[in-house]
Amino acid sequence: MKSTKIFAILTLALSINLSAANLSNIDKIVEAINLTKDIELKIALVEQLDKQLQGMDKKEFFEALNLINRKLVISKEEDNDNNI
Repeated sequence: MKSTKIFAILTLALSINLSAANLSNIDKIVEAINLTKDIELKIALVEQLDKQLQGMDKKEFFEALNLINRKLVISKEEDNDNNI
């Protein structure tokens, strides 16, 4: 009984650490996307972000989406033709 409780606690601790590590990776990728001006690099980073999201469970996925929505800077391209 005691070993089962220890195993359950270790499993929970490991899953929390993996979740935090995945969110940390997501955060780093989002920061890199925000900082880069090179469109090809941005596309590669978005693809990497997509791969990170695919392996997540439901709760972790929604936490990651929340993080992305808060941190990702979306720039709108200005239309110079309307300013003439």
